[in-house]
Amino acid sequence: MIAIAQIGVKHGHAAGKTHTLRRNSQIDFAGIYEPDSVARQLAQQLPVYAGIHFFQHIHDILDDPHIQAVAIEGSNWESLAMAQYAASAGKHLWLDKPAGDDWTAFQRLIATVTQHHRHLQLGYMFRYHHGFTLILLTALCLPPRWHLLRPRRPPHRSDRLAPRAPHCCPGLPPQ
Repeated sequence: MIAIAQIGVKHGHAAGKTHTLRRNSQIDFAGIYEPDSVARQLAQQLPVYAGIHFFQHIHDILDDPHIQAVAIEGSNWESLAMAQYAASAGKHLWLDKPAGDDWTAFQRLIATVTQHHRHLQLGYMFRYHHGFTLILLTALCLPPRWHLLRPRRPPHRSDRLAPRAPHCCPGLPPQ
């Protein structure tokens, strides 16, 4: 059994990840740290988070040797910093896409994970990528039909409009 904690609840997949972690019999789900008190209070009212321990400080996760891995579920703009804290503490990472918007910070994260001999799992989907669709059509020998290539719904871009906070985790220096 592996002990996993979650940092953040603001990502669109946070509730689904929490559900998955809770129901897996091979996982000891330690709980969640959410630095935003408003987001934490709202999450605690949702059925998916019922009965889950919410840590008061990120160090409760980072300093616990029993917790081997961390699922990163913060907003897109804060996820890289959250992941960097966890990687620097020697935790394996399950990072939701996208991995932030700072290439240098992402490279630093990869270096930290590599230095600590840890694993980073990051999903990426090409479902709305025009180039990937053309490759698929070519592989299937289908003529391009541009009206079929448009996504059924536009990709979610709300994080680009969100105001930037100085950093994600009060009590810790910015990464």
